[in-house]
Amino acid sequence: MSPWTIVSYSLFHIDFFHIFWNMFILYVVSDYLLSFLNTKQFLEIYFFGAIAGGLFFIFSYNIFPVFENAFTPLIGSSAAVYSLLIFACSYYPNTSVSLILFNVKLKHIGLFYVLMSLIQIPFNNSGGNIAHLGGALYGFYYSNNFNSFNSFFDTISDYLDKFSFKSNNKKNNQKVIDEILDKISKSGYESLTKYEKDLLFKNSDKS
Repeated sequence: MSPWTIVSYSLFHIDFFHIFWNMFILYVVSDYLLSFLNTKQFLEIYFFGAIAGGLFFIFSYNIFPVFENAFTPLIGSSAAVYSLLIFACSYYPNTSVSLILFNVKLKHIGLFYVLMSLIQIPFNNSGGNIAHLGGALYGFYYSNNFNSFNSFFDTISDYLDKFSFKSNNKKNNQKVIDEILDKISKSGYESLTKYEKDLLFKNSDKS
């Protein structure tokens, strides 16, 4: 298995209805979630939900004996969509939504989807239903750690900013050192100020 398939499997679907229902649920959920999540957080839940679903699928098929002789492909964005859905259901569990004839709390919708995936594992689309559970687990985990979660994208951005800052400082420092060395070659060491001598000394220690 190529490493990128842990994400790329979620970009393909079996048929029109497979992608239609996933995109329909994604549309409904995203319309609600993007009212309080930023784009980075939304994408993080989506893509890491897909990865969690893929890993849960691989783990299950390599650990549980019942899947030893089974061959079930994993394809579709359901795990990523489940991750967003369960995040919403567990972050605002008591929020009610209107379903034509009656209102249902989000926690009951989430529980229904998880139970349906569990029940269907032995009968059809075992791989997909296992991946659903992996995505659901990530969504639940993210919702329970949401306030203390440092976004993966923010972490990468902070690291790049720090790296860029250090790189710029290093370049600026080297420019000053070069100017001091030019001054020495033209006027001798004694022409340096105390600050320039100290800076040159510190730089020689680092090297």
